[in-house]
Amino acid sequence: MASDISICGADCSVCGCFDTLCKGCNFHEGRVFHAPEGKACPIYACAAEEHGYKSCAQCAKRPCAVWQSTRDPSLSDAEFEKTIQDRLANLRAVSNARYQCALLAVQDVERSKKFYGELFNQHVVLDLGANVTFSGGFAIQQYFSWLTGIPEDEIHAKSNNAELYFEVQDFDAFLALLAAHPEVQLLHPPKTHDWKQRVVRLYDPDFHLIEVGESMAVIARRLLDEGLSVEETAAQIQHPVAFVRAVAENKL
Repeated sequence: MASDISICGADCSVCGCFDTLCKGCNFHEGRVFHAPEGKACPIYACAAEEHGYKSCAQCAKRPCAVWQSTRDPSLSDAEFEKTIQDRLANLRAVSNARYQCALLAVQDVERSKKFYGELFNQHVVLDLGANVTFSGGFAIQQYFSWLTGIPEDEIHAKSNNAELYFEVQDFDAFLALLAAHPEVQLLHPPKTHDWKQRVVRLYDPDFHLIEVGESMAVIARRLLDEGLSVEETAAQIQHPVAFVRAVAENKL
């Protein structure tokens, strides 16, 4: 639970008593100033003490009769209903899983740091030794078998069922950079797709597949400069007209 969101979803930080009379439901384990002396708030007692829940988000009956029985009598029906909806929204917000990043299993984290730094200008934003997060929003992990409990012989290299995707403004410059690394294995040489994008696919040191493509905005701008209309360009690159128009207006 977020420290200021109580077990029932109330945001303690917006209460006028917070940090003066009270440090919040979580801090006091439900024994807040307005609860019966020496006892936890009925909601806290029900959720945490009776059922062992970390919050009411784990209970299928929310909002329940206990929520109704602890209503602030000064609130109108409409005001009380709004507090119910706000609390439910807070519980959803703190209990929903939030995507963080993709994690690649690697054999040598230093080798992978060098590869992604030199070829893809990835900067390390968090280095935990065996686990490193890059500026591009993905991470690498050494000792993946130890971390996950998956046997080493069940961790397969070169699975070819997913890829990291990068775009470059200057595709030819990237190809020149790639040529300076003959150790890098290509899946295929540079080719052009039907939507006019030049791409190359290659493997990282652990045989994770990577696609590098010319920026679609660069391609759209080039076609517009050649005299094609927004609609004609959109048809050529198989992108929405709105995307091409944004390129034409220098919004991308």
